[in-house]
Amino acid sequence: MNHAWLGLLLVAVTSGCGATITVDGDDGEGGEGGSIVSCGEPPPPSGGYCPPIWECVDGEWIDLGGACPEPTCPSDQPTYGSSCEVLGQLCEYYSDDDCGYGSTAECTEEGWIVYELLCSPPPECPEEAPIAGTSCAGWDYAYDCYYTTVSDCGDVTLWAYCDFEQGWSVVPDSFCEPCGYHDASGCEADPACRWAVPGCGDLPLPEAGCFPEAGCTETGCPLDESCTTVTIDPCWASECDACGAPFDVCLPSMDGG
Repeated sequence: MNHAWLGLLLVAVTSGCGATITVDGDDGEGGEGGSIVSCGEPPPPSGGYCPPIWECVDGEWIDLGGACPEPTCPSDQPTYGSSCEVLGQLCEYYSDDDCGYGSTAECTEEGWIVYELLCSPPPECPEEAPIAGTSCAGWDYAYDCYYTTVSDCGDVTLWAYCDFEQGWSVVPDSFCEPCGYHDASGCEADPACRWAVPGCGDLPLPEAGCFPEAGCTETGCPLDESCTTVTIDPCWASECDACGAPFDVCLPSMDGG
């Protein structure tokens, strides 16, 4: 009995390897003109949260799994090393403060790894350059403050920040020797110098100025000056009760020699 061509017959065979066999023939029994197309072994499992659903179509493996969204992040920050499902997933956690404690948790082969995040509010700086070593109480966010001070060597940039244990820390970008600073902030920022203010006593310092920290006993004086002991105010930048302390400075010689 003659049979008419039935056309293309596609049969999906779900075998152990998931292959699809395409048969093209006149009687569906693999007669003359028939051919077999197989995909072979399917790709290995990915091991992810949503493994693919492989289907062999026309000799090619196709993933029919569709969209697979990641699972939602844990509502609370996971503990370090606890189990997770999707490698590479990132989850962020923040405190209620506008700029406070935060963290990012990452899913790895070892479990959740938590990275701590810290942020700081914008710096709050005094309008005028602070004096190194003085109290910085109340300036909680003074951490990146810049000022310009004048010296005999030109302008000097001061970088200041609050160190609650040591007080104001002031760092100049250059030093002017010998203590040629025109104001207290620049002078006190140089560890080799000190800003001296007239104190009480019979022979107070004539006027405030910047002097070598060791006084003139070690540095000496110009020919027309002599090393003289005067009184300075030791408490001009701190809270204490003394009004006079001895300090040696170079003053013009009385005899003019």
